[in-house]
Amino acid sequence: MQIEIGSKLFCNWGAMFPTEEYEVIGFGKDYAVAQNDNEVKHFALNNIKREGERSANGSPIGIFLKNA
Repeated sequence: MQIEIGSKLFCNWGAMFPTEEYEVIGFGKDYAVAQNDNEVKHFALNNIKREGERSANGSPIGIFLKNA
């Protein structure tokens, strides 16, 4: 999985929270800097999953790198 500037991230925060999409605009030592129309956020690189990947218990919640 390669995350680069311009990559799209999809965030599913769980029930009662809207999903969000961000675009990667930069990097820190161990995080990606991404923005959408409303804000800029830092996402730990080790928290970003492949699109469609699930946790051990099958949860779809998380931060995902969208396929191009």
